[in-house]
Amino acid sequence: MKDEPDIQIVVVNGASPVLMDHLKSGKVDLAFASGPIDDDAFDTLLLRENSYCLYLPADHPLAQAESIAPELLAGERIVIPSQHFSPATYEIYYQPVVDAGIVPVAVPEFQCAVTYAADWHLPVMCTRYAAERHAAPDFVVRPLPFVPPCKKYLVRLKDHRTPSQSLLWDMARTTADPARTAH
Repeated sequence: MKDEPDIQIVVVNGASPVLMDHLKSGKVDLAFASGPIDDDAFDTLLLRENSYCLYLPADHPLAQAESIAPELLAGERIVIPSQHFSPATYEIYYQPVVDAGIVPVAVPEFQCAVTYAADWHLPVMCTRYAAERHAAPDFVVRPLPFVPPCKKYLVRLKDHRTPSQSLLWDMARTTADPARTAH
């Protein structure tokens, strides 16, 4: 950061539960994490909400629907993250499609889940943001309106402040664009 030459930023990637553990242990000062975050030890700043969708091959039968209702999913093989990735996240976002009767094709890491759609020619449940970022001409995006939107937060410990952490937190808070949360 050119205005703050003494600040060093190191990026650590991982699942939200792992990042929360890193915050508690002092390994990181801030984390970008997906909700839910139900721990009173943390301050959270909502950065964005993303609706869920299916990213699927254009020739898949579900591609004919404008929107995906639960009853359309029974028996469909759909790529979703493994439940152990984040049990709380799974319960809120992925359990509704499992309850609708999908045949889950679980993957151990979910940062690049949309690549599985192309590799395996299967639908992938992901956020609209992820689907649009990886859009390919032979794939379509269909909304899953019965699944709650994914909330992305900036997270910090309530009782831990560093100058660099406070600076980044304040930057995020003052530059947050309310329009981004509508996506």
